[in-house]
Amino acid sequence: MRQKMFSVLNEVSIFLTKCPPLRDNDERLMANIWNKYIGNIEYLNAKDVLTMLAKGQLPSYESISRCRRKLQELHPELRGEKWEARHKSQTKVKNELKQIRNAKKSLKNAALKRAKRITPHPVGFEYAGGRK
Repeated sequence: MRQKMFSVLNEVSIFLTKCPPLRDNDERLMANIWNKYIGNIEYLNAKDVLTMLAKGQLPSYESISRCRRKLQELHPELRGEKWEARHKSQTKVKNELKQIRNAKKSLKNAALKRAKRITPHPVGFEYAGGRK
């Protein structure tokens, strides 16, 4: 299994290095890698390809995508043109979520403080300095 993953990692690395348009498109990357594994596709039909996939003779889409993401994380030169835009938007969303969490937390704390201040005493409770 480990050797198979290493093989996929090598294939993904080669394709990302030699063909920059594949850096932003996992489907095209997968198609190119599968084409290399399959060989002469002229004599195959869809059933043959699906059988190869089911038998584990072709790397899965998830493995190819995971390898691409890891390689692009470790090697900035393998990143596509859309990588920067995707990560900028992710950072923006993360910051917005952090602000929402902080606002929710402060509202909860304020509500707890308010609840402690105005909690009614049970009926029949007499204060130490009680009423007369």
